[in-house]
Amino acid sequence: MGGFSELLVRWTAGDIPLDRDEIVRTATEMFLAVGRAGNRLSQSR
Repeated sequence: MGGFSELLVRWTAGDIPLDRDEIVRTATEMFLAVGRAGNRLSQSR
């Protein structure tokens, strides 16, 4: 969750030049990637 918080803080500060739709798409892709990686990790154990 720390990465997501940092993403939002930096975006609202204007440090990330994406519009709202792009930041939502980027954050969604990030969460999905983390979820998939966690699923693969749990199944390999």
